[in-house]
Amino acid sequence: MAENDNTAWDRLEYTLISITRITPPFDITDETWFQYIIGRADNCIKGMSQGSLEEVTEHAEDIVYDLNARRNLKMGPLWRTKKV
Repeated sequence: MAENDNTAWDRLEYTLISITRITPPFDITDETWFQYIIGRADNCIKGMSQGSLEEVTEHAEDIVYDLNARRNLKMGPLWRTKKV
């Protein structure tokens, strides 16, 4: 890949694709659950989490950050302060 071919490089970044409210798993009836989808190129990661939309969004965005940090050595170790 050419050094200034940012379009191809950007497709390699993980991104949060969607968050959707779902029926609670198992027999849980009193909690709010969401399914999130994280993607990169033709890869897809699906997860579920309990909490408010804001809490689940933050959780999924943390996962996206960590996945991208692992694949991009320029970002440094995972323990670095996250961008705000």
